[in-house]
Amino acid sequence: MKSFGLNYYEAIQIKLFESGKYVINSISSINLYGFLYNDTFIPYDPVEHLFAEDDDDCNTFQFRLEKNLDINTTYVLIVTTLKSQVTGNFSIGVYGPNHVIFNHIDETELIYQTEYSSELTINSQTYGNDQCKSLYYYYEVVQVIVDTVGFYTFSSTGNIIPYRYLYEDYFNPFNPSDSLLLKDDERCDRDRFELFNYLQPNVTYLLVATIPFSKITGSFSIIASGANNVTFKRINDSTVTESIYSSVLTVNSQMYSRECGKSNYYYETIEVNVSKVGNYSFGSYGINNTYGYIYNNSFNPFNPAENLLSEDGFGCDNYKFHLKVYVQPNITYILVVTTFYPNVKGNFLVHVTGPGSVVLNRIIKNYSTCSVGDWCHSYTKSIGFTLDDILREEIQPNIPLHKQSLLVKISTVLTTIIFVGGLINSLFSLLTFQNKDLRKIGCGMYLFASSFTSLLTISMFTVKFWFVVLTEMKISISLSVFQVCCVSIESILKICSYLDAWLNAFVALDRTVAVSRGVKFDKKMSKRIARVIIMILPIFIMSTIIHEPIHRDLFKYHTQKYKSDEFNIWVNESDEYENWINKSNEVEISTNDSRAYVIETHIWCVTRYSVSVQNYNTFILFFHLIVPFVANLFSAIYIIFGVARQRSLIQPEQSYKKHIIEQLHKHRQLIISPVILLILTLPRLVISLLSGCMKASSKPWLYLFAYFISFTPSMLVFVVFVIPSKLYRKTFRQTITKLWRR
Repeated sequence: MKSFGLNYYEAIQIKLFESGKYVINSISSINLYGFLYNDTFIPYDPVEHLFAEDDDDCNTFQFRLEKNLDINTTYVLIVTTLKSQVTGNFSIGVYGPNHVIFNHIDETELIYQTEYSSELTINSQTYGNDQCKSLYYYYEVVQVIVDTVGFYTFSSTGNIIPYRYLYEDYFNPFNPSDSLLLKDDERCDRDRFELFNYLQPNVTYLLVATIPFSKITGSFSIIASGANNVTFKRINDSTVTESIYSSVLTVNSQMYSRECGKSNYYYETIEVNVSKVGNYSFGSYGINNTYGYIYNNSFNPFNPAENLLSEDGFGCDNYKFHLKVYVQPNITYILVVTTFYPNVKGNFLVHVTGPGSVVLNRIIKNYSTCSVGDWCHSYTKSIGFTLDDILREEIQPNIPLHKQSLLVKISTVLTTIIFVGGLINSLFSLLTFQNKDLRKIGCGMYLFASSFTSLLTISMFTVKFWFVVLTEMKISISLSVFQVCCVSIESILKICSYLDAWLNAFVALDRTVAVSRGVKFDKKMSKRIARVIIMILPIFIMSTIIHEPIHRDLFKYHTQKYKSDEFNIWVNESDEYENWINKSNEVEISTNDSRAYVIETHIWCVTRYSVSVQNYNTFILFFHLIVPFVANLFSAIYIIFGVARQRSLIQPEQSYKKHIIEQLHKHRQLIISPVILLILTLPRLVISLLSGCMKASSKPWLYLFAYFISFTPSMLVFVVFVIPSKLYRKTFRQTITKLWRR
């Protein structure tokens, strides 16, 4: 009787005389296992040519094989035992359409056996077979080198019967599950411990022998059986390296929303770079309830699912994380250490092990504020600042206006000044241009219309300001009203401000036509054209910004803001790190108790532009600013140079250059006015093109004054057009005098 590993077996050739269904069963007092092979049986590759197998027919502890067999095929029956090193008598019975002949096979494939003997002593290396516990077991690592591909069995004998673990490439004593191929540690029968695996040359295999009880010693032998002899080589040095990183989460640590609707999670980001490819483990010690994440290349706190490789918060007792990740050199990985509960602070330690050295560096990055909300309900800002963005972080909710910040108070005063100044400007302009004589030409018609639009612009600006203030102060406003105001106010405000700019441009164009035509200028035609333009212009402007109300909407999300100093707990850690942990054992945790947090509701008025719509919106901003400015400037230049040329023809004794200088001095307001209007409007264009990722709260005063200045042209119609003109001033005085006499 031969043996493979620790199991005895007998090989029997079965010769058939007729094809058909046959039943092969065993009869014995021992527990038998039967294998039926086609053609041949290879002991070191028992899967090859396997046709059928059975170990326990109807709880009889005997095998029963029932198969259709072919007369032209050679069959080999292997009779062995379920348990190792068992001997005894047996009989084989065959039932079928004809009798068969049994031939005992004496010359089977040669099985090679190699034995390795050693001893676990108090000087042996130690490790914990659970990466989360501090238990230490003696162990020995043996490299297994094979020259012939095939199946190999590893069995044990000796004073102690060690557990055996087979690894590929490396063994990590700090995380024994890394690279594990096979283990033999869970059988109840301590007399039968075998590892059976398919091995290949040029592959590093490591066999670990240990005892699952702390500090047990004794001698042992490992027997390898297979297609050829194997070479055992004891490994004395650890095949892994370890790195330790320690830090602390404090009130100054960065915070983010780890879960939807919950904020106040302190976290720290650690850049990870490895020297060798392989599986690495990241374990935490320190404060309870730590939670770990591994990211590839970058970490986005506004979208924690992006680039995520692995996460864990329950890998060990006391809610420590334990991450196992396959990483490569020359690739940056980001480890994020945070906590399971919000508002938790305290010391922590990260223990990293793997096949190569690891460099851990803390990184503090001011992540972009392009996204708001949490990662379940987020909004990515488009370009440009609005009044909402500038004042949002300055206005304190549920606080009266007189207790708000200085910036909010000053912006309220400025809004009031702009509204009063704009109201006076519009009233004075209306009093001036209500005169029918001034409206006999297009210029007067445009200025009369501009008096109305400037009043509407200033009024909508004031409404916009108070809408932002009241909504951020959490004054109760119906959601439907909020929706209507969000969609309409900003759009109407843009229409009015664009109308102002275009009407001023048409004033300049009408004056240019009057100069170029001279005495041939048709006042009636100018008035008719002005009426048509005044009717068409609002429709044209609305058509260019129709995308804005369509893409405006409310963005609503909730957050749980945890109160500080509500709950305190004390934590105790493992003995290994106890001294280090005792430096800061007090950890603050706000639990799910409603007394520990308040739910904040955030409602934003936002625009959601695609890339193409955003590009179109940018073009429209430039179009409604630059084209009216160019019309104003070129009209002024044409008037000055055109009049100078006409004068030089009438008065040839004076040079053309002197005529230009004379006209520049006389009509300098035609040049100055459009330049001033452009300068005052430019700040609004600039802040409309700023990246939405910029934080308005970094320079709130600058952005606020830039925004307010951009609306001053709407309160300067009277100053720019009426005061410089003798005719308009005279008409205004006459109107005031008539009103006074009444």
